[in-house]
Amino acid sequence: MTQWYRHPHFTYTAYGPKEERIPLGDPIEVSLSMEENTPADAFAGVFPWKNSFQEQEPVFLEICGEGGETAFFGPIDELRHTASSGEHVLEITARSQAALLLDNEAIPQTYSYASLPILFERHGKPYGFTECRGETNGFVAPFTISKGMSEWEVLSLFCSRYLKASLQAKGNRLEACRSVEKAGDVLRFGKDIPVWEFSIVEELCERYSEILLRPDDTERYAVSVLNENAQKLGIRRRRLLTGSREQAEEALLKGEKNAFCVEIVCPGFPKEGIGTPASLELFREGIRMEGLYISELRYSLSSKGENCRCILRRKR
Repeated sequence: MTQWYRHPHFTYTAYGPKEERIPLGDPIEVSLSMEENTPADAFAGVFPWKNSFQEQEPVFLEICGEGGETAFFGPIDELRHTASSGEHVLEITARSQAALLLDNEAIPQTYSYASLPILFERHGKPYGFTECRGETNGFVAPFTISKGMSEWEVLSLFCSRYLKASLQAKGNRLEACRSVEKAGDVLRFGKDIPVWEFSIVEELCERYSEILLRPDDTERYAVSVLNENAQKLGIRRRRLLTGSREQAEEALLKGEKNAFCVEIVCPGFPKEGIGTPASLELFREGIRMEGLYISELRYSLSSKGENCRCILRRKR
């Protein structure tokens, strides 16, 4: 069975510009957020102030689990030293390593022959990523990097356009994944994992009833791709798109998927993260849902206690 950390113990360490180690101690308050469509995880924490912080400037944050495995590593975005009623604290906000790809602008250029290994070597490896998994085939079609594109946009666009895959950052590794679904054990919320609170959410505003399509080789939005489910509900929401019918149908499916989620609150934190298969079994309420997966995690620890808010979505 996939493990769920009921009461995890993490070690928080900052690093200076010369990789000097700065132990932060136990936090007063912590929040960690991970989302499937957001490349960089987000951290916010409050720690007791130490005089040693004045001597060393933390620039990176690392969080390690009980077994020594890295749960989070990335650049610190903001440090705030706050004093109130005689108490001094250090507030830290940070993002995981993918933030370096988001924040750095790529040099405009055109590749006449592009492949994932070539692009990773030039747009991923310089920012601390050590590995990139995905198809290694090269493509002779020109691949152009426009001014203003981030390094993440370059790698992500190549993966979606040529490899038909989505780019994901996992620690210091990048992966071009064709599917969000992960193999392995199913997290059974309500059966193996206690559920303190749950909500079933229908976001009708995420659904489109129609996409007007302009094929790449034309100048008019002349093709209509309909969402029959949305139209039956009386939804009238249209979007314009330049591309193929396949892209339009994929956009409609994405809207349908984003329109439904289950939000639950549980104790602890999962060993497996985004994409892990899940089910919800609340027999007292007569609810049983299969074919779900973890789309988002929001972990928090404070004087009020510890919990993890999980967003579950259907695979399709």
